[in-house]
Amino acid sequence: MIHCYIAQKNIKDNRDHGKVFKQMMNDYNRHYGLNITVKIDNKQFPFTDQKPRKSLIQKLIKYLKKIMG
Repeated sequence: MIHCYIAQKNIKDNRDHGKVFKQMMNDYNRHYGLNITVKIDNKQFPFTDQKPRKSLIQKLIKYLKKIMG
């Protein structure tokens, strides 16, 4: 959900799990007692550029807005 927030707000980060993402992750962990970590299996994401992933995130944001009102 951090990715969705960053994408929806058009926040620029230096990479997928960059400074902004990690700061938000650490803040949520500290504030809410969560245990969010960065773990990625590159086999799940065969994309060579960001356009397909960005499109997927935009579709997810659109869906979430629809169901959340």
